[in-house]
Amino acid sequence: MKRRIWSAIACGALMLACGLAYAAPAPLTLFGIPLKGATRAHLREALKSHGMIAKREDDSYWVDLYDPSSVLDGASEFQVGYVAATHVFADCKYTFQGSMDTQLVGKVIALVQSKYGPPSTRTGDINLGEVTATWNFPSSMSITVRRGWPDTTTYLYYIDAAEDRVMQTEVDAEKRRQLQQKARAQNQAY
Repeated sequence: MKRRIWSAIACGALMLACGLAYAAPAPLTLFGIPLKGATRAHLREALKSHGMIAKREDDSYWVDLYDPSSVLDGASEFQVGYVAATHVFADCKYTFQGSMDTQLVGKVIALVQSKYGPPSTRTGDINLGEVTATWNFPSSMSITVRRGWPDTTTYLYYIDAAEDRVMQTEVDAEKRRQLQQKARAQNQAY
């Protein structure tokens, strides 16, 4: 009996040492708030309490705008998008203005990597061209760092893919509604 207990303990220790023991991944958070299912009211409160300066918080828009410069070095803009019907988090984006700084994307990737480890996928060359690094999380959540080219401005996205699709569907429906309304208003002109 003692032999089985010690064998189980040794096996468990070996699994931990080799990284084979299962540990549930931590949820994707921002300012300590799990983003999956986070409400607009809850995130607004958390952002303000951590020093984020609101530029626009208005429920009639899908996106709230903030000045993150006092919270995250190098960030010039922060946007948070919500599903209008439920006021649930869909996505957010930090903007890091690049001025011919090809290494900026590498710095932002290193920042995220210091908290979440290496990205799940990475494409591109930091020195030249487009670069994308993505960290995948459970429940359709992800973080993506992206730089286009030749503009070296870098973007850091937090995305709930499921809720982001719902928000985009709402946005597309509103655009169609506005186009139809405009066509009806101008139908006498043609």
